[in-house]
Parts: sequence; structure tokens; C-alpha cells
Amino acid sequence: MLKDIAFICPTEIELKPLRPILKKLQIPYYICGVGQVFSCFFLTKLLSSQPYKVIILAGIGGLYDKFEKDFDKLFLAKTEILADFARCSTNEIESISIPQLNIERVFHLEKSLNTYLSRSLKYFLPVNMATVSCSSGDIKRARLIQKTYNVVVENMEGASIAYVCKKFKVGLIELRSISNIAGENNKALWQVDKALKRLTEGVELLLTNLQNG
Repeated sequence: MLKDIAFICPTEIELKPLRPILKKLQIPYYICGVGQVFSCFFLTKLLSSQPYKVIILAGIGGLYDKFEKDFDKLFLAKTEILADFARCSTNEIESISIPQLNIERVFHLEKSLNTYLSRSLKYFLPVNMATVSCSSGDIKRARLIQKTYNVVVENMEGASIAYVCKKFKVGLIELRSISNIAGENNKALWQVDKALKRLTEGVELLLTNLQNG
């Protein structure tokens, strides 16, 4: 199973602590870049030249404050949505709808979770995630996104990666640990080092379960 996998992280900061695990298991790994444009372009190029069956996207993200009690948990994407691909005002997010273009905004990852991780889902929380171009800069905006889409975790790559995987008929597993509350601007409160430690533990657990079938 592991021979069919490629592993991607948005940044070197996220990838660095994972390298020893990935090297040991001989899993190819890449930095896909931050945000929808760069990650989409990178993965399109990668899958155009390499016939991987599964992509694992791992990184840190923001947790909407409604779910603060779960801050120390590890999250798998059950669905990803292009949350601010919309007309955004102070109090409303109005989805862009152009029927002729058949715009896709919601991507379902449950099939990959059930196919590859059905035995190990008890270790993670499968949740709906929001992919944004502009990360929430205050709690009010974050709460608006959370309420509009019923999402738990905010990130900047998941939906674009899910879109590419769907087009290439490749499975996607997205794992996120939490560094901060979405919309929290006081970076002194962010827990990046702890989030990276949890992410490393989660990746090791996830890959062990995949290796053992």
C-alpha cells in the first residue's frame, strides 16, 4: 500500500519533523506550497508525471473557536469546501453560482477514509474543513465561515488538492493538527511547536495503520 502513496506538506516547517518517518518508510515527499494556487499547480504537475494512487496532505491549521475543547486532537478531512470562493461581506458569504460553468465547491473525502483508514479512524476526528484564500483575521470572520458551512478546521490548501485528486481519480487523505484558533491574531497564543509534534505523532500512526493494512 505505501508504495502507491505520495506525501505532501504546504511548507518546509511542516515537513521537516516528518522526514525521518517518511525516509524510513521510503515514501516520496514534497512541499506543495501554501495556498490554493501554488498547491494546485504543484500537484497537477506531480500527478501528470507520477501514477500515485493516494496523496496524503499533512499540515497545521486553525480551529474554529466553537470547538476549542478539541484543540489537542488530530483531524482528518471528511469534506473540504472552497469557503471564500464567494461574494463576501461583513455579515454574509454568498456563494458564486454560474450554472453554465458547473462550479465545484464541495469535495467529499469519505471514500478515501473508509477505503484506506476504516480501522484507524478511532484515533482521529473526521470533520468538515474550510479552505480559504484569506485566512481569518478576526474571530468574527472565522465565526461567519464556521456558521455558514458547518466546518471545524480552517486551512489554505485542502479543497484545491481535493479538486486535483478528483480529476486524476486519486485518493486523498488530509491530516491536520491545530496551531491556533482561527481568527486569533495574537501569535503569542499560537502553539506551532506543539502542533508540529502532534502532527508528527499523527503521521506516524496513520502510516503505521496503512502499512499494516
